[in-house]
Amino acid sequence: MNEQYDHSRELFSDAIEILATSPKDLRHRLYEVYETIYHLHESELPLKLLEDWKEIKSILKKVKTHKISESLIISEKKLNIRNKTGEKIAHKIWDIYYELHFSEKY
Repeated sequence: MNEQYDHSRELFSDAIEILATSPKDLRHRLYEVYETIYHLHESELPLKLLEDWKEIKSILKKVKTHKISESLIISEKKLNIRNKTGEKIAHKIWDIYYELHFSEKY
């Protein structure tokens, strides 16, 4: 295995664990995944996986917020996405995880 991608492998392993074991609904789990992997830099992934990573990151930024007043906005730790979109993103996370762990290229 290429050590260059060790950090990415670790983060995507954590993401898969969250998706598989958290008792929360999918949108809450994906928010937890986002908190785990959002700081990953593009240079830490193979070029082949960057397009999926950019799509995942852009969708996972859609956190649901509640405006209480002009000065107070509360984020609910849940994504403002449809379940079908959540399923698509979970599959992309799995695909990246699988490539990083089982492809002989990385």
